Amino acid sequence: MHRSDGISELNRMTTQDARPDSSESQTGFRFLPWIAILIVAALYLFTLDRWFGQGNLSALSDINGWDWRPLTSQPLHYLITKPLALLPILSQPVALSLLSFVCGTLSLLLLARTVQILPQERTRLQRQRVLASSGVLPGRIAWLPATLAVLVCGLQYSFWALSKGYAPDSIDLLLFAYCVRALAEFRHSRNDSWLHKAALVYAMGMTSNFALIGYFPLFIGTVLWMKGRSFFDFGFLLKFGLLGCLGLLLYLIPAIAHATSDVSPLGFWEALRAYLGAQKFAVFSYRRVTALFLAIVCIFPLLGMAFRWGEAGGDVSGASAQVTTGLTHLVNAAFLILGLAAAFEYKGISVRELAAAAGTPAALTVFYLSALSVGYYTGYFLLVFGTPSIHKWGRPSPLGKGFHCFVPSSTHARSIHDAASGAGCGAVRHARRWLVFVRRRLPSGRRCHGQRRAECRARGSRETVTYAGA
Repeated sequence: MHRSDGISELNRMTTQDARPDSSESQTGFRFLPWIAILIVAALYLFTLDRWFGQGNLSALSDINGWDWRPLTSQPLHYLITKPLALLPILSQPVALSLLSFVCGTLSLLLLARTVQILPQERTRLQRQRVLASSGVLPGRIAWLPATLAVLVCGLQYSFWALSKGYAPDSIDLLLFAYCVRALAEFRHSRNDSWLHKAALVYAMGMTSNFALIGYFPLFIGTVLWMKGRSFFDFGFLLKFGLLGCLGLLLYLIPAIAHATSDVSPLGFWEALRAYLGAQKFAVFSYRRVTALFLAIVCIFPLLGMAFRWGEAGGDVSGASAQVTTGLTHLVNAAFLILGLAAAFEYKGISVRELAAAAGTPAALTVFYLSALSVGYYTGYFLLVFGTPSIHKWGRPSPLGKGFHCFVPSSTHARSIHDAASGAGCGAVRHARRWLVFVRRRLPSGRRCHGQRRAECRARGSRETVTYAGA
């Protein structure tokens, strides 16, 4: 076993020993996130769009073949909504709205699960608390961050607007939420099947949502960071790549639609090249300043939970440790406030308006990641300030301080006695110097019995030496 594996096993055993009984760690509040999801889902159902509108006319036209042009974009959405053509025309708007409702509700379920399995041993203060297996929050407090994240995301205006009526972005968000959950599950269980599923689902989402193309370097970097050197294992890399290529096969559906159409002047390869070019244009034409701002809002807070911060590098200064702890709390509080602020709509500076001005009005992934960071940093403060530390560093009592003062002085006095009884005048002078030193170190008026005894013996030796010299 390697040294790092031994240390991890020791930490795991220590955490299990300090962990309270499972009957005490579970409370009735653990169902609160799912109750919050039911309440938000009831709100969506109560405000559900049930008639024809601007949002569903394009999808209805693709479903029923009213558009003479072949399919030009979003092949995954087309495959999901095409079976709705079997329903009566008056029932199709409600069915499309219910599809968005289901996607939004499932996204909230995935969000609650992801928040509950986020790692909470990133900092030294978190590692000094009792955690569940794999360093996640214990069950007795894990319900609060998950509930807050669900409410922040589910009650956000853009999320509600796209969940009560049909919007293709709700399908894209469900795929994105599943990929985030798969990454968290892999970190929790170290099961490669979660990464394989994430590769397939992410590739499928890329064919219909160009935002996932922008997130692709972050996705691959996260998988590489968690897997480490084993990422380059041939078996894993082969399966991971094959599943990704399988999901990318959806790119062929618009090309096949154009190749088999009697009215399209484009062939198979021309249609495929045109579709890929449209996605490339959407990515590179996006405003870089706005993209940077959205990255600060949703991605930078995730960096705080991505890295496991080490211990203080040999710093024994109490003031420096307090400053470091205060700065850690300040940064985490700033990220928490930033995630909460992103959920609100401010005139001129809202995330939705900035995204619409940059190229697309949909910013559901930004709201989702912001809610995820809200859940994590809420759990951080709840864990650090709401649970006791498993390391007790008590200060000595006044009795302990007196004992610490008495033991060294007694030791010095005993040494002086031995030196004065068996040595000559040089030893006596040396002993007298030690007596002066000990007397100055001891509090005034408090001279121990060993010191007085040593003084008497030293005085007797001095008188004896003087008489012999006379």
